[in-house]
Amino acid sequence: MTYLYFENDKTELEMKTKLTTMILTAAWAGMAFTACNGIETEELNGTWNAVSINGESITPSDQTPYLGIETADGRIYGFNGCNRLMGSIDLKSLAKGKVDFSKVGSTMMACPDNKYEQSFMEAINKAKKIEMKADKIYLQDENGKTVLELAKRVFTAEAFQGEWDVVSLRGASVTPDDSTPFIGFNVNEKQVYGFTGCNRITGTADFDQMANGIADFSKMGTTRMACADDKYETKFLGALAEATKIELGYTYFTLQNDEGHTLVRFEKRNK
Repeated sequence: MTYLYFENDKTELEMKTKLTTMILTAAWAGMAFTACNGIETEELNGTWNAVSINGESITPSDQTPYLGIETADGRIYGFNGCNRLMGSIDLKSLAKGKVDFSKVGSTMMACPDNKYEQSFMEAINKAKKIEMKADKIYLQDENGKTVLELAKRVFTAEAFQGEWDVVSLRGASVTPDDSTPFIGFNVNEKQVYGFTGCNRITGTADFDQMANGIADFSKMGTTRMACADDKYETKFLGALAEATKIELGYTYFTLQNDEGHTLVRFEKRNK
């Protein structure tokens, strides 16, 4: 069978083809726009170092600000360069690229060298939008200007290598000396050792798991010497047993319970 096309029919067919192509292109563009502007909140889980505040670059350290996000429950934690941060955030808004830090508060410690606190707090208070690219997140004001750039904090198991003094135990400060608790790690051998303030500690640990923020000290034991002064041991061993989370810094780490309360703070021993 032979079909004959007149010029008008051909033109109409071409127009329909072009119109269909334009509709499909627009649909794909719309889907791409939604994908680019939406955020998979699970990817925000973890600790994020501030690497730029209002365009000023920062080299991350234990003295510079960071934000932590727990996407399981929307908990916010962090440090502004002076004080600790805590609070919550709306995960549904985050998924839509919107942020609101109005439910985040801080401790009230005064710091003589307040290099970052004011500018950091001003930045998160201005933040209304969030954008994620690769391993960085960008907090933007209502006009789309980036006020805070953060990079994912990543530590490997080797960061635990060495000995760590207890400097805070269940909220009470500890001044390290020969009678106070410490813990030591030999990462290559997967060994844990230390001192409770009375007895010696030995055991093993999964350091890759620890680097991912999971605490498990169930594979440890102690000597059985009786001590007249139980100033630290019971509290320290109880804290190790209760700990489920680890927050790791550059020269410190903390053990936390399920609710995120800090049980013990360790600081790296100077060699």
